[in-house]
Amino acid sequence: YSLYAVSFRKMFTKWESTMTMWNTPPMVAHNLAWIFIFSSALAIFFLLKSATTRVTCLPRHVEWIVVAWVCVCTTFACLFCNRWRVSKLFHSHPTDIFGTWNYDDDLLLSLLAINAFCSIGTYIRFRMLVAIAMTSIVAYGSTAAAFDIPGSEERHVT
Repeated sequence: YSLYAVSFRKMFTKWESTMTMWNTPPMVAHNLAWIFIFSSALAIFFLLKSATTRVTCLPRHVEWIVVAWVCVCTTFACLFCNRWRVSKLFHSHPTDIFGTWNYDDDLLLSLLAINAFCSIGTYIRFRMLVAIAMTSIVAYGSTAAAFDIPGSEERHVT
């Protein structure tokens, strides 16, 4: 998803990478956030691959590392990987910076996919999954409260 997010400015319509645009602080923060998430995801993938050979549960220290990484990336993604929120963080409008922005449907779908993958595709214990789910809820809720949700400006116009 991180490669898609920085490759297309408009969903599946036009290939215009945001990685080629570094001219404003929100774009720099957005691009660096995706680079961090992609590169750290590769590191976590190799950690999980090496830790889960012939075992049915993760060693505790690996589990803590993975859960901490997922919680950090979830919070990071809600703040810096969402065009609406990163623009509002820098007191700009997303259309002025990125030319377009998405509603929260892709962000919410990403958060659900992260929680589903951690629940089904990893050997993380249930009580650790609760921490990941709570981080998703708090990260989305607090950033929505702080920066409003996309499209709210259109709803408040009378």
